[in-house]
Amino acid sequence: MENKKVLYAILAVVIVAGVAIMMFRSSRSGPAMQNKADDQNQASSKNAPPKPTGEPSKPAADYKPVPQTAVPETKLPDRFPSDVPIEAGAQITQNFNAVNSSGKFQASREFISKKTVEENYTLYQAVLKQNGWTVTSTTTSSVQSIILATKGADSLNIRIYSSNNIVKVSINNETAP
Repeated sequence: MENKKVLYAILAVVIVAGVAIMMFRSSRSGPAMQNKADDQNQASSKNAPPKPTGEPSKPAADYKPVPQTAVPETKLPDRFPSDVPIEAGAQITQNFNAVNSSGKFQASREFISKKTVEENYTLYQAVLKQNGWTVTSTTTSSVQSIILATKGADSLNIRIYSSNNIVKVSINNETAP
């Protein structure tokens, strides 16, 4: 009988302590603490992308797609620089002319390369310098390299990248219309 009284007393103390802890926690997460949590959530969401609203996104009012004129794979696009080589036997994935949104004429060609990103980067750096192009900017990583160069009125953008273990070289030349 004495053991039962001790057990009931311990049980009562545990229940009272549990209720006290719950009340203490709820008083700390009252309006003041809730406002602090809201402030932290708002601060962290400032850097987060906007939440979807269920509405499809609309393009900017001044955005107009650039029409492209396909060029047969057997031909170079008009005004494509003759001193910028294309890998022999490469599979052409894009080949077109366009007038971009700035009014400049664009000649573009993309192909699948058998070389690595690094090998293509080294090749194009050397060829451009040999042929009088001024390299204005370069960016390199293990999966992508970009070379920007100019020569006269031409602006060249060479992007060499790897996707799913396939290396592609995309060459875009812009010149006055």
